Amino acid sequence: MRGLEDGGVAAVPGYAAQRQPLEIVVDGEQLRIFSWGISPGGRGRPKNEYRVQATRPGGMPFRHRGPGRTLLLGWHEKLDVFAAWDVRLHPDPSSSASLQVPLPVLERAAAEGFVAHSRLVSGEAEVVAAFKPEAMPAYLGMASLLPAPGASSKDVKATARAASGESVPVAELPSGAKRRRQIRTIEEKVRDPRFRPRVVDAYGGRCAFCGLGGSLTQACHIEGVGEGGADLIVNGIGACPNHHAAFDRGLITVGPRYAIEVNRARLREGGWTAPHVRALAAGLLPALGLPTATRNHPDPALLAAHRKRWR
Repeated sequence: MRGLEDGGVAAVPGYAAQRQPLEIVVDGEQLRIFSWGISPGGRGRPKNEYRVQATRPGGMPFRHRGPGRTLLLGWHEKLDVFAAWDVRLHPDPSSSASLQVPLPVLERAAAEGFVAHSRLVSGEAEVVAAFKPEAMPAYLGMASLLPAPGASSKDVKATARAASGESVPVAELPSGAKRRRQIRTIEEKVRDPRFRPRVVDAYGGRCAFCGLGGSLTQACHIEGVGEGGADLIVNGIGACPNHHAAFDRGLITVGPRYAIEVNRARLREGGWTAPHVRALAAGLLPALGLPTATRNHPDPALLAAHRKRWR
């Protein structure tokens, strides 16, 4: 339950932790979630095979009934990641069902935020997603776009690549215009969940503007996605929510030698009073707190372009 809460998922009042399925509401949508712990595959199974041994509670099938959606999730507590399977391919198991996911997929999800891979289920291909709790909204946004049972292996593999943050070449996309749009949409939905953990990790979990650490740290784009900015560490800065918003609005910029500058003209235009301007300036470091690895330092050209835009 903690993993769901970390992903911004609010439980319906009266939820009993031992009961399956968990019924929750996310952004007004009702969800029924079957969830188990993920463990090694067991004796005689491949070393890297991990799985959930899903026991059907009370003879209840996984098929959804009523409004909303049904999800099949596994939770790996040590790696702090979820795995998710397509309920349409597992609607009515026997008294127990084993759902597999390779350990390397879970480990990549822990490091990168969101990955996926394709696997065969009784001759049919499905996409299995693995993701950090904060990427739960991204999974919910893409789950309805997964290929339906019976889809071609090419379609499923292209979807899995898109859900791993790759840009799938046009030649590898399915021929139907609708599916092409869906796969491109999946690419967009998983960009941020992959970008954030890499940037936050590079900055040691701290805000580069003020030094604040903890779970509040976000990944701030220097050149925004809407302007064509790439999801690369050099196009990101670790930032607390306040300084993320201030940078995005041009209230603070970064000059030569990574010096942090308060854009007083911009603040005056926004109606900031002198005491508030002083308070903003007092909470800032003289210069950005940079990642240890030089290769992860923010691109000076992108910072200069951001500064020029707002100055």
